[in-house]
Amino acid sequence: MFTPVTKIDLKMVILVYNYGLIEKFRRKLADTKTDFVRSAMGTIHWEARMVGIKGARGIGKTTLLLQHIKC
Repeated sequence: MFTPVTKIDLKMVILVYNYGLIEKFRRKLADTKTDFVRSAMGTIHWEARMVGIKGARGIGKTTLLLQHIKC
C-alpha cells in the first residue's frame, strides 16, 4: 500500500540532499590546488552580473571557478 508523503518528510529529504551538495562542494574546494592558476583568470571580468565560461570537456572550467572562489 502507498504511504502518503507529508510536507515534513519532503522538507527533510530536501535538507539532507542540500547538505550532501554542500559537503561535496566543500570537498572539491579543499582539493583544488592554487599553485598553478590559468591565465584566463586575469582576463575575466568577475564583477559582471553574469559570467559565461564555454569550452570543451576537460579543459578546466570547473577548476577555474573553484580557483577563483578559493583565491
